[in-house]
Formats: sequence, structure tokens, C-alpha cells
Amino acid sequence: MQTFSLDPRRWPVGFLFSRSPLVRRSDRLEVLAVAFALAISLLALPIVTAIATGVQQAHRGVYAEQARTRHRASIPTQGSTNVAPPSGHPAEGARRWVRNATPQGSPVEQWVDDTGNWVAPPTPLSRAAYDALGMALALEGLVVTTAAALVVATRWQLCRIRYSQWDRELGRVFSDGDGGRGHGSDRRL
Repeated sequence: MQTFSLDPRRWPVGFLFSRSPLVRRSDRLEVLAVAFALAISLLALPIVTAIATGVQQAHRGVYAEQARTRHRASIPTQGSTNVAPPSGHPAEGARRWVRNATPQGSPVEQWVDDTGNWVAPPTPLSRAAYDALGMALALEGLVVTTAAALVVATRWQLCRIRYSQWDRELGRVFSDGDGGRGHGSDRRL
């Protein structure tokens, strides 16, 4: 039967304080890089939250202004047509433009601003929360991705150093003149 336990002494952070001769300096640096990336990711959360709150407040103000200045207008048609007007077309001149073919004189509902230009419907205020959430996820994702890239770059460099050290050691072993046979190879049988 296999048991599972959470022993903090076996966590990778324990390598930082381990006195084992098998733990190399590069192992400690690697764990330190991971711990640093984790700390940066967690410390960025309050900053990202503050930025997202600012985005939510700004967008909420814009959407509230849209709700205040945009209203529905009932425009009677002059003829039967199915061509939609271009954006910003004045409401008075747009009586002959409707989205669907309708009989002459029937009213068409359209959103207009205070100057009478056709506009899109106002954005609901709840959209500001989604905008802020999207901004927070994007920023935190950027921080985490950057931290992960730094960890990967650190590991890559440390692996290069380890491989070069291993190559030097193996070169020393094989260049001793004994053909790489190791200890006691000078003895004759």
C-alpha cells in the first residue's frame, strides 16, 4: 500500500536550506528562481486588482453616460425598403431607411443620441464588470507568463552550466592516460 503525506521537508523549497552534499548550488538557484516567480505572481495580485477596479469605474461612467444620452425613437417610414443606414445618419433624413421591409407610415424603433444621430443601443452597466475581469485576467496572465519565462530561461542557463561542468569532469576522467578505466588501472595481472 502506498501512502501519501505532505512533508514540508521534502518540498523543493527545502533545497534552499538543505545541507546535503548532493544538492548543488545550481539546484538552489533553480528553486530560488521558482520561489521568486511565485512571489512576483502573488505580489502582483493587489496591483492588478487596483487597475481592474479603475477600469471598471471608468467603463461604468462611460456606459452610464451612454444610457443617459441615448434613447429609443419611433421613426415613421416614407416607403418600403430594406437598406440599413450608415452609422451616424441623422434621424430626420433617415425616415426612408429601415432595417426590414415595412409598409409606408409604420413606425420603426431606432436608438438615437441627443443630436438625432442613429447610434448603437447603450451598453449595459454590467458590461463594466466583465471588462474589468478581462483586464485583470490579461494582466495577471502577462505577469505569470513573464515569471514563467524567467524561470525557463534560468533553468536553461543552469542546465548549460551543469552540462559544461559534466563535460569537463568527463574530459578529466578520460584524459588521465589510462583510457578511462578508472582506479587501479595501472595494475598488471
